[in-house]
Amino acid sequence: MAEAKPRVTYHQKAVFRIATGTILLFLFVFSKVEGRQHQESKPKDTIRHTHSLDIQPFYGFIMQHAPSVAHLVDSHPRGLQLDFRQHTYGYNDWEAIYNYPDAGLSLTYFDYQNEELGKSVGLLGFYDVYFLRKSDHTLRWRVGFGAGYHTTPYDREENNKNNLLGSTLTFALQSRLSYAFRFHPQWESSLSVSLTHFSNGAISKPNKGINIPGINTGIAYRLEAKEPEYKDRPAWIIPDRRWHINILLSGGVKEIEPLGLPRYPFMVATTYADYRASQRSALQIGIEGFFSRASREEIRWDRELQQGNKPDYRRIGIIAGHELLINRLSIVTQAGFYIYAPYNRDKPVYQRYGLKYYWGKGGFASLMLKTHLANADAVECGVGWRI
Repeated sequence: MAEAKPRVTYHQKAVFRIATGTILLFLFVFSKVEGRQHQESKPKDTIRHTHSLDIQPFYGFIMQHAPSVAHLVDSHPRGLQLDFRQHTYGYNDWEAIYNYPDAGLSLTYFDYQNEELGKSVGLLGFYDVYFLRKSDHTLRWRVGFGAGYHTTPYDREENNKNNLLGSTLTFALQSRLSYAFRFHPQWESSLSVSLTHFSNGAISKPNKGINIPGINTGIAYRLEAKEPEYKDRPAWIIPDRRWHINILLSGGVKEIEPLGLPRYPFMVATTYADYRASQRSALQIGIEGFFSRASREEIRWDRELQQGNKPDYRRIGIIAGHELLINRLSIVTQAGFYIYAPYNRDKPVYQRYGLKYYWGKGGFASLMLKTHLANADAVECGVGWRI
């Protein structure tokens, strides 16, 4: 009997479009930032960036973040990661302010050594920020976001034991800390610890999401033999240190249990104040309301509730967060706590990780992954205004 091919549904295509759209947005913003050169004239042959290719074998394990996934975490994934990176030297002001970061694309491959989980391929855009930079060694931290493809996701008939990956196409997140030793002007070796996460944000269930910590070792080759000099950092600009109000409306769709039900929409209305502590950082504090038809349907299908005694499906939360500002793009991390949640089968604490892009004088768009600790809850797409 021929092996059944993974089926790609409309909603899984939506996951892929959002994730790949984020990569394109990343590349677009980066190219726009690159295009903003200093006003002073430069010779046409001035080298402003260099590039390198990295290859890194991977070995790791699967985190058990819920009792229901214990049957899937006994294997040790192996894989390979290929990176194309661009090195910066301060020819745009933002490069020097962030200690000359790298940006690029990463292609990842995982073999889970497990028939139910199969294999995964991820394509991520990334930034590498340097904590230490010497002539022969560096210490850097990566944040990456993109899309993942999985060969054997959950299938009710063919693969009903895989409750970690609920769809063929998912979002992909990666954080990595790397130490690199440069043993030749164009060659370096590296040792890294990484955490990779695949999830569809509850657009399709079951979706516990998979977390893969591991160790990477690798080697990199710089494509250019000549490097430009690092430019000095520009004078620090004192930011506007007033508190500003932000209004954000976001939403999406999610699937609930029992399996087989339709996907239901939800909306989140958020108001928060932000404070620009420096050119690179902003602090956030605010309050938000959750209005989810998915939660209302969960209450309807919850057999543990007494008939006629249905709690309010709405929730209210308070949030605190940090924004890493990179020109018009920013990386957002938030922690929240429900102060009103009559019906809440999740933990009272939640987190968000995602991207914001500013346009005009105050408008912005956001794409966030909301989680309850290690369990993905929803992907939120939003638009807002900063006053």
